[in-house]
Amino acid sequence: MSQNVDLIFSNYSNYKPRLEKDKKGKKYYSFRTKIKNFDADLLSSIISFSTSILEKPKLIRNIEFNFDSIELQDKLSYIYFECICFYLISQGFVVSVYLEVTRNVVSSGIYDSPIKYLNPPNGNYSLEKFLTEFQVKYTRTHLRLWVTSKNDFSSFSSTIVSFLKNLFIIDDKKILFSIANTIGELVGNAIEHGRSDCLVDIDYSDSFVHIQKPDRNFSALNVVILNFSTIKMGDLVKNKITQSHPCKMGVKYQDIKRIYNIHETFFNQQYTENIFWIIASLQHEISGRQDTMISGGRGSTKLLKSIIDYSESNYCYIMSGHELVKFHHNLLNEDSQGYVSFSNSDFQSAKPEKEVYSKSKIYLPGVGYNLNFVLEKKDSEDERNKVNV
Repeated sequence: MSQNVDLIFSNYSNYKPRLEKDKKGKKYYSFRTKIKNFDADLLSSIISFSTSILEKPKLIRNIEFNFDSIELQDKLSYIYFECICFYLISQGFVVSVYLEVTRNVVSSGIYDSPIKYLNPPNGNYSLEKFLTEFQVKYTRTHLRLWVTSKNDFSSFSSTIVSFLKNLFIIDDKKILFSIANTIGELVGNAIEHGRSDCLVDIDYSDSFVHIQKPDRNFSALNVVILNFSTIKMGDLVKNKITQSHPCKMGVKYQDIKRIYNIHETFFNQQYTENIFWIIASLQHEISGRQDTMISGGRGSTKLLKSIIDYSESNYCYIMSGHELVKFHHNLLNEDSQGYVSFSNSDFQSAKPEKEVYSKSKIYLPGVGYNLNFVLEKKDSEDERNKVNV
């Protein structure tokens, strides 16, 4: 479990960490920021800071991260930060995190994050508890576990279904099983393409009020699927299609190769070859496995669309390397050939719409999914805890 987390630090350096002294004169490394958004820019600085410390002799072992009141942009950002803290602690450092978060639909889960055990003001500081809950946790509103290729996926899916049922937020059993199947499919996808363990973290929070619909109650389901690998999403499919003889490829793979030849004329600094292969890897019946040329997965985008259509709002994307692909509900329809084009046209003749893809300042070695769904609640909620969506 926790495989390849060290890869986070492989592409960063050239940062001079700040040294401070506590009241007893003991030195510690200090990361302070007045940035108000916990986003890729901030994460990039945190990784550079941490990398520079890891490269130094371990004469100073205490590290403090100090954040003012900060707003989280998505769940994947703080899960990534958890992984940074985990690796630093595993290398013998004593990590403290002073963190105040502005509550919103994506941030509530952090209050039950293992990071709470690294925050001294909480009064329950414990590196041991952090390490334990970083690996596994199962409560009514929070599920975390690491999945490997050796796991029984039917048992894993049953765990997801059981967790979702206990939330009592989804009356539609079809949607409930769609969520469970989508998570299972994406986890299988991540393990297959990255060939490494996969972290799954799901949290649920309620009592949200939509600004435009104040008479209705909403809840948020936040999911992160993350693994670390030297293999990026799309690499295996790319190698399989570009390096195999056409006669040895199934019809679907030959078709992807033909579409790739068309898209080569579209590639530029924004729409890169890497983006194409990420999207190709998400298609129905496309697999990176070398032992099959016939069919792959069931098409995670098709499953994902059914949930997105059901939700009131959402923020879902996949990230691998520097590339980020967003799942916009109106661009997840299948074209006449059965492909999801991520555009208003078909996959063959058009590149994805510009709002679909972007480049991140950080490099994610492997693949990460961020899935945020805002769902309408059927029952009444405690007015005291409501916040605006």
